[in-house]
Amino acid sequence: MALYDILKDREAVNMLKVLYDNEMGRKSYSMPLGKILQEPPFQGRVVGRSVELLERHDLIAMDLGEQKNLCITERGKRFIQLIDGLREVLTEQQKPIKSVRIEYSLTQRERQLLTIIYQMGRELGEGYVGLRAITVELYPYEDYPRKSSLVSQYVGKLEKLHLVEKKKIGRNIFITVTARGKEIVQEQYMQELASK
Repeated sequence: MALYDILKDREAVNMLKVLYDNEMGRKSYSMPLGKILQEPPFQGRVVGRSVELLERHDLIAMDLGEQKNLCITERGKRFIQLIDGLREVLTEQQKPIKSVRIEYSLTQRERQLLTIIYQMGRELGEGYVGLRAITVELYPYEDYPRKSSLVSQYVGKLEKLHLVEKKKIGRNIFITVTARGKEIVQEQYMQELASK
């Protein structure tokens, strides 16, 4: 409740700010209450309750001499620094959001795998192709169990890039090329045609 009481008391917050600015400007470490009351935010206002509130919460200290000198405490300095930080957040101009574009070049094997999945899906007319069929197509003369894990790793990379999509039915895994993957395959064909 103390925070709310201080924040709703405009004179208290303004007094802290005046004391903070006075000390940071190295004019002096304390300031007479009479001089504070001459500042524009306080002209004609009664600040006795505000002084009492700030002193009760150890945000200021008061010397009860003739002039009633006030000085801001370390806690008061931290408080006003946070208030200034909040003011900056609210008043700063909207900064443009910087974006980053990340490009990933597919390896020769990944491009080849993507093309095989695309072609086999078109030939079968279903779109989805079994992992076993893809592995046999990619490594026709090699042992399937050894190469299937390697092909699964390639498919995993392509899936993370949203170029292919996997579907598991029972113990079988089926893969299809996504719309983004089809774009890559088509770009690849266009580059090959252009280079010929």
